[in-house]
Amino acid sequence: PQRWYDSFLVKDSLDSLPVRVYLWWLRVSRGLDREEYKKFLRRNQAKYKCNFSDDQTPEIQSRCMDGYVRHNERVRDTVPPARLLVFNVKEGWGPLCRFLGVPEPEEPFPWRDYTKFSGKKDNGFVFSRKGWERLVRPVLELLVVLSLPCCLTIAMCRAICRILYGALVRTKKEQ
Repeated sequence: PQRWYDSFLVKDSLDSLPVRVYLWWLRVSRGLDREEYKKFLRRNQAKYKCNFSDDQTPEIQSRCMDGYVRHNERVRDTVPPARLLVFNVKEGWGPLCRFLGVPEPEEPFPWRDYTKFSGKKDNGFVFSRKGWERLVRPVLELLVVLSLPCCLTIAMCRAICRILYGALVRTKKEQ
């Protein structure tokens, strides 16, 4: 639990792009509006007795790790053993590929724990808030600006084609 907690709590991990995208997807996939989503988060915080947004006191840290242990126990109690893989990345491709029934890839297993060395998650620059603000967001904004005229042109062409096709069909019916 301590290693999980340390890796999860790394600075900016909750603010990283992958986590924000996952939380957005979670909200959308469950059909929750913003208020329902906030209620969902509060229920989960109450269930696990853990909130990573708070300042992390030893008491909160202990509650978070206990919640992690309880969650893993619930999963083990719920999922049939034949459908559950308890996996440690240190084991490499073997157990994972056997469980999935696929051959092991030639390349080495891609595991790294950058939190040991840098205190940052291995999300890279692009997935950090700084990377989002400095690189990804401006590129996406530029793509939107550049693609907008193309999209409008395509939409206009389709509308014109529909009008012309409709007129052609009416003309043929009249003949």
